[in-house]
Amino acid sequence: MGNFLFNIGQSLLSIGIKKALMGAGLGLASYAGLSAMLDNMITNAVVQMQGGSAVALAFLGISGMDTALSMVMSAVLVRATIFGASLSLVKT
Repeated sequence: MGNFLFNIGQSLLSIGIKKALMGAGLGLASYAGLSAMLDNMITNAVVQMQGGSAVALAFLGISGMDTALSMVMSAVLVRATIFGASLSLVKT
C-alpha cells in the first residue's frame, strides 16, 4: 500500500514539475521577445526626439509630456508583463 501511494505521489509530482517548467519557459520566452521589442521602440523614440528643435523640446518639457510618455510606457510594460505571466498552452 505504501509503495502504491509513493508511486501516485511521484507521478503527480512529476506532472506538476513538468507543467511548472513548461510555464516558466513560455513566460521567459515571451518576456524576452516583448522586452526586445519594447527596448527597440524606446530607443527609436529617444532617437526621434533628439532630432527635434530646441524650442519644441523645451515646450514638451514644460508641458509635462516627458512624464506623460513615461506613464504610458510604464503602463505598456506592466501590461506586457501581465500578458507574459498568463501565457499558457491549451490542448484543444
